[in-house]
Amino acid sequence: MHLRFNFERLLLGLVASTIPDSLKSLAQVAPLSLKAEIIPFVLRFKIRYLGDSEVLKGHSVSMADKYLSIEVREGTSLQSQVFFASAPVRSEILLELLESLEREIG
Repeated sequence: MHLRFNFERLLLGLVASTIPDSLKSLAQVAPLSLKAEIIPFVLRFKIRYLGDSEVLKGHSVSMADKYLSIEVREGTSLQSQVFFASAPVRSEILLELLESLEREIG
């Protein structure tokens, strides 16, 4: 999915501008002949189910926390704004959640 918002700004916010350039490409995490880049990659939200459901209790079912994850699509750059998203909801609901997020932070 293509999302029109600044993923890096969302992940790092004001912190991004305070990280010195020397930390953005840490040489010590790569062999001497290479440089390494550390970039934000995944945005993850926890979905907590609040309250109780008598129907679920009657069937001895409990709801565990789930996750909504948005990550940069493999093989693309952060600047391409192409993402993979997943959540334990129907595809239509996931698209609505992503479009809402895009409107709020775009």
